[in-house]
Amino acid sequence: MTRDERVYRIMKSLQMSSSYKGYRYLKTAIMMILDDETVLQSFVKRIYAKIAETCDDTASNVERNMRHVIRKSYCKPNDEICMKIFGTIETKTNKEFIAEICEYIKQLEKIEKANNLS
Repeated sequence: MTRDERVYRIMKSLQMSSSYKGYRYLKTAIMMILDDETVLQSFVKRIYAKIAETCDDTASNVERNMRHVIRKSYCKPNDEICMKIFGTIETKTNKEFIAEICEYIKQLEKIEKANNLS
């Protein structure tokens, strides 16, 4: 399974609607961090600004749209998957949410790689 497919499946399992701008922004941010973890250290400058630039939007709109779709997904009955990925059902900040999904994907990739080596 490709990273793009894995991100899509995780976001769908969290019942995130792809009709929101924030969905696309989150997916882009997750893929950016999976490609280069150093962007997490200057989150606002490197993620919000880059997405805003490529999507012809403002960094504050990118942040707000991401926050909106995250909060919408937490309002739905997906406690089991939240516990599996985040270890809690408490709402996360955008940065925490994205970082923890990235970490979860990396763990899945390590497991998949280990299973392929066996």
